[in-house]
Amino acid sequence: MPTKRILIALAILLPITGAAQPPVFEVASVRPVLDPRLRGSHARVENGRLDFSNVTLETCLMRAWRLQDYQVAGPAWIRTEHFAIIARAPGRATEEQILLMLQALLADRFRLATHHEARPINVYALVVSGSGPKLTEAKGRGATFVGPADPDNRETAFRWAPIWQLAFRLRRYVGRPVIDETGLTGLYDFKLPFPVMRLSGPQDLPATDPDYVPSLFTSVKERLGLELKAKKAPVDVLVVDRVERPTAN
Repeated sequence: MPTKRILIALAILLPITGAAQPPVFEVASVRPVLDPRLRGSHARVENGRLDFSNVTLETCLMRAWRLQDYQVAGPAWIRTEHFAIIARAPGRATEEQILLMLQALLADRFRLATHHEARPINVYALVVSGSGPKLTEAKGRGATFVGPADPDNRETAFRWAPIWQLAFRLRRYVGRPVIDETGLTGLYDFKLPFPVMRLSGPQDLPATDPDYVPSLFTSVKERLGLELKAKKAPVDVLVVDRVERPTAN
C-alpha cells in the first residue's frame, strides 16, 4: 500500500514538475519613445536578437502572435504610444522561439493579460471563379518574392508565392481583411497591376487603350481566375483584458 501511494503521488506531481517553462530573453530593455515624430520605425527579429524601434504596443502584439491589426482589440493608447524594445535571446534561438519570448516579455513588462475569441467582421473571401484558376505553378525552388515587375512600377510580380501572400497584399487595397478560401496550396508565379490599379468605378479610357487600368476585382478574376466576394466571417481576435504602461529601464 505505501508503494502504491507513492506511485500515485508521483503520477500527480510529474505533469506539474515536468511542465515546460516559457522561454525568456537573456537581456531585455523596454523604453517609452517620448517623441515618435523624430525617429524612424522598424521591427526586426534576426540573429537571435529582437530590435523594435519606435513601435506601438499593437505592433508588438501583432508580431508576437502573427496577427493583423484587425485581429487586436484593446485600449486606444496601444495604437498611439510608441516604445523601443531591444532584447537578446540565449543560444541560437529560432524566430518562433523569440516571438514566444516576446509574448513573455510583454506579459511581464506591460502586465499584459489577453484572451482569444472569434468575432464576426466584414471581409472579402478570395475564391476560385467558376471558370477555374488561371495560375502557373512556380518551377524549381526559390524564396517568395513580391515586388516591382517593371521599372515604372506599373505591375507587381509574385514569384514562388502562396495564395495567402496574395490575400495579404490585396487587403491593403480593398480596405478590409481578405480570407483565402481558394483551397490552392501550391506556389505560383503571376503579375498584377499594383499599386496603380483602380479599386472599382467607371473609367473614361476604353479597354483597348494602352493606358487603361482595370479594376482590382476585374484583374484578379481575368488574370488569375479568382474572385473577391464580400461576406461576414468569424475572425480570431486577441483581446487585451489588462495592460499597463511600462516604466523605462
